[in-house]
Amino acid sequence: MKGFTLIETIIYLAVLGVLMTGAVRALYSIEDSVDAEREAAAAENEGGFVLSKFEQSVRERAPDTYSLTAGVITLKRGGTSFALTSGTIPVTDLTVAASQSGKTISFTMNGRLFAATAYFPP
Repeated sequence: MKGFTLIETIIYLAVLGVLMTGAVRALYSIEDSVDAEREAAAAENEGGFVLSKFEQSVRERAPDTYSLTAGVITLKRGGTSFALTSGTIPVTDLTVAASQSGKTISFTMNGRLFAATAYFPP
C-alpha cells in the first residue's frame, strides 16, 4: 500500500487548519500592537513638540494664545495661527493657565496626559 488513507488526510487537514488559524491570529495581534506603538510614538512626538513650543513662548514672553479646534492645538501669535498638532491623533482637554511667575499647559493625546509649567525669565 502506498499513499495516505482518507482518514489520515482528513486528520492532516484538520491539524493544518488549526495551526493556520493560530498563525493568522498571531499575525493580526502583532499588526495591532505595531499600530498601537506607532500611534503612541506619534503622540509622544507631537506632545513633546507642543510642550517645547510652549516653553519657548514663555521664555520669550510672547503674547501667544493656544486654542483647541477639532482636536488640533493651534498657536496664535500676532494675528497668525499655526497648527501645532497634525490632527491624526486628536487632542482633548487643553488647559492653559497663567500666573505672575509663569504659565502652565496641559492636554490629553492618545489617552496620555501632557503637562508642563514654564517660568518667565528673571
